[in-house]
Amino acid sequence: MKYNHIIFLDVDGVLNNTNYTCKIYDKKGKDYYYRIVDKDFALFDPKSLRYIRRLIKYFEDDILLVISSTWRRNDDAFNKVIEKITNNRYIYSLPVDKTSIRPDNIRGLEIRDYLEKHNLQYTNFVIIDDDVADIIHPEVPDYSRNFVKCNYMNGFKRDEYKRALKILRGDLVERYIPESNTRDL
Repeated sequence: MKYNHIIFLDVDGVLNNTNYTCKIYDKKGKDYYYRIVDKDFALFDPKSLRYIRRLIKYFEDDILLVISSTWRRNDDAFNKVIEKITNNRYIYSLPVDKTSIRPDNIRGLEIRDYLEKHNLQYTNFVIIDDDVADIIHPEVPDYSRNFVKCNYMNGFKRDEYKRALKILRGDLVERYIPESNTRDL
């Protein structure tokens, strides 16, 4: 089946983030924190999950979620991401896939390979990530209009949601131009 909208999704710094993790650790304590991390591999930010679900719901049956995060390397972690996004009830029929792993670990090239392999180069797609270095890269096609940069401190929130929505609707958005430092400090 051909999808007209694709989300390439990172996890760390997008669905989980530093501020939420610190807040829970400080508020609930070390034991609670470790119990959740042991069960879920990380503390997923409910607001970030709500925004990603909202984005998926907007396109209903015409969207494919492709995990480009290192979480795709471990089946348990991959399944946990899907469980958290679908909330075990929210989105039952969400089609999910993952990018292949290249020896050079350049995720932008893994995304390019995925698009080419499935003949999806002209599909509306968005790349949601907190790290720019291997997405906006000299060897990678220009994905600057498809890129939503999350701040790893805050994750995927309202501003990132709005940019992702515009990209997936096909609205012309400004190119993402990375700063000299690829992390927001």
